[in-house]
Amino acid sequence: MWRPFLGIPGSIDRGFGVKIPMASLRYQTTSMMKITTAAVLYVIAGVVTGAPSASPVLSAVSDSAMFSWEIPQGGLGSGVSFYTVSPSGGASVFIVTGTGIFLPTGNYRDRLVYQGNITARNVTFTLSNIQTSDAGTYTCGNGAAAAVIQNCGQKLVVLGQPTKPTLNGPSVLVFGTQVTLTCSSSSTTVPADHGLTLTYTWQRDNTDITVTSPGSPYTFTVSSRDSHSYRCKATEGQGLESEWSQLYNMEPQYGPYAVTLQPSTLSYTRREGQESVPSILCSATCRPACTYKWFKDGTVHSDGATLTLPMADRSQTGSYKCQASNTHGTGDSSSVSVDVTYQASIGMFTANSRNGSVTVNESDVVTLRCQLDSAGNPRSVIRLLNGTEELTRADNSLTAEYRLESADCRQRGNYSCTPTNNIGAPVSKRVELRVKCSPRLAATVPTQLKYAASGNVDVSVSVLAYPLPTFTWSRTNSTSQDLTGSSSPVSDISVTVRLHLTDLQQQDFGDYSLTVENGVGRSVTYTLTIVSADPPDQRKLETPCSCTGVIVGSTVGGILLTLLIVGSVHMVLYRKGYKFVNIPEETASRKSTRNPETVEMDNRGYSSLDQINGPVQYSNLEESEKQQYSQLKIYENTKADAAADTSTFEGTVDTPPVTYESVRVSPYQNTGAHSQGPDHGTK
Repeated sequence: MWRPFLGIPGSIDRGFGVKIPMASLRYQTTSMMKITTAAVLYVIAGVVTGAPSASPVLSAVSDSAMFSWEIPQGGLGSGVSFYTVSPSGGASVFIVTGTGIFLPTGNYRDRLVYQGNITARNVTFTLSNIQTSDAGTYTCGNGAAAAVIQNCGQKLVVLGQPTKPTLNGPSVLVFGTQVTLTCSSSSTTVPADHGLTLTYTWQRDNTDITVTSPGSPYTFTVSSRDSHSYRCKATEGQGLESEWSQLYNMEPQYGPYAVTLQPSTLSYTRREGQESVPSILCSATCRPACTYKWFKDGTVHSDGATLTLPMADRSQTGSYKCQASNTHGTGDSSSVSVDVTYQASIGMFTANSRNGSVTVNESDVVTLRCQLDSAGNPRSVIRLLNGTEELTRADNSLTAEYRLESADCRQRGNYSCTPTNNIGAPVSKRVELRVKCSPRLAATVPTQLKYAASGNVDVSVSVLAYPLPTFTWSRTNSTSQDLTGSSSPVSDISVTVRLHLTDLQQQDFGDYSLTVENGVGRSVTYTLTIVSADPPDQRKLETPCSCTGVIVGSTVGGILLTLLIVGSVHMVLYRKGYKFVNIPEETASRKSTRNPETVEMDNRGYSSLDQINGPVQYSNLEESEKQQYSQLKIYENTKADAAADTSTFEGTVDTPPVTYESVRVSPYQNTGAHSQGPDHGTK
């Protein structure tokens, strides 16, 4: 059996001179091969110079690799045989004789299949069951080891699995910062100058991550506060992948966020001393763990996660906020509003800077001033009152003031300061104002005190004064009546004076004097006139006056008025056909009352007159005529129709009553038991 020549390069005789045509080279089994005296072509690796003419062949261990390159033009003489040497350093790979016989050698015999054509200068073969030792650069030789054909050959790269990578990263990662992870692996591919590059695949939580650059390191921004695991593996070119690296567990640290409160209520309203705010727990998401503080209106209130407020107190009113903090920052909760409501408190309430009971003179200026220690929460409305009448109010203020420009005795009373905010029962302070004033008739009493009466009469007069006055009744004409009189207070500044006259006779009609004094100013005397309530032709009307001249004028006026009335009655009767011849006086009187001329007297608003006890009876009068004489008539000359009244009493002029334009309607009305309204009359 023929064996191929297995000599080392340089041991082949290059002087055979036998030329084997390239086209006659064929693959033959070892039993068919023949040795010829021809030159042998070497395919050698690592022991000869000369660059390969084709790209490297990549193959993993145990795989098959196909080699294919082209012999350069003129690199092999015609008819020359050639043989190969293994890349490991001397063993032949295969020999192609000049006759075209293919002869594999050594341990390549069972692993190599030749498909080349020397005539076409093509070298193609497949090597199976690749081993690491097969790696190297295969070149072409021309008859001897040193006779290397330049740019002829090919490199076999036997791929190895990259080593298991080592993954490294910082020990502390902070949310929002940039971090770099490195993955490091080593190549096991041969030869060492294979020129392949390791690339890396990254996974987060076992899911591939798309990276801009496949190389190591991997740089990214920590955009999640959650924990994640990272790993990597290496790949060499189109070759094998490494195992996955160990896990890199990332637990980012971060400042507090999602600061929450439990309970989540953000507004509490409590009444002072009656309710409390529940404990509020503050929590936040943070790594490492946070510490907590509570702030009230921007100032530290307490340490710890829990806000605890005792029974509601006004000092607790404000805005509370929890702040969580760690080494990476701070975070604030929502604000919690606490509103503790309470009543206002009055510091002082004065009249002319004095409290308690204050006495002033009439026409003095009086300044009422209320000062609060606290306006309360919510802020109170301060009301200054005279009894129940509101004088003024002040909103959103600690003070309220009211000024009486000219005090009047009817403004005497209890004044109060009452701040209200609908929290509990209102608080209040009072000042008693006393206004000294000289006597005067009450506003409800007419200045013309004139009464028409018959039989008995109760006369009442209401007088306004402070202090309360004393009274004296008197008369210039003689009378059998008891003028002692009586009085009863209606209020602190009003008194009703009464005079009871019984069984009135002609001499009892006329003027009566009422003298009033209280030590303030001079005494005042009023004149009251009692006139007969007989039919108009028999009564004499007199006008009261507080002085002698007025009394005389009133008497004259009354006489003239009587004559005028009598004349008018006579005229009316005459027109109706009556004659006045030999008519007795009594009869004439009765006839003259059939159509009497009634003087209307305004009685509106007079509450100081008592009823007439002695009813007047006129048996010969018709019912309508009787009605005209059954009422108490009061003569007033103080209103807009005074002209009509004064025309009735010729020559009489009365002074109108004193008015108080600057004084409001007084709450002190004459409410005595004998006070009567506009419909006062006899029973």
